[in-house]
Amino acid sequence: MTVVEWGRGKTDGLSEDRLEIEIHRETGAAADEDPEDLLVDSPRTLVLSATGEHSQAILEALEQ
Repeated sequence: MTVVEWGRGKTDGLSEDRLEIEIHRETGAAADEDPEDLLVDSPRTLVLSATGEHSQAILEALEQ
């Protein structure tokens, strides 16, 4: 198992079967926002997606 932060577009060649996790936040998410927003504790939303059978099984187990 490998975990890569900021891996979009960089990890696709590691495995065709992977669990991708996107973290969305209301503030501090974009580079053009106020840098002080990065220090604000705000709710995060996780979006998980599976790209193969093994990662789909993991995703289904997490959803239970």
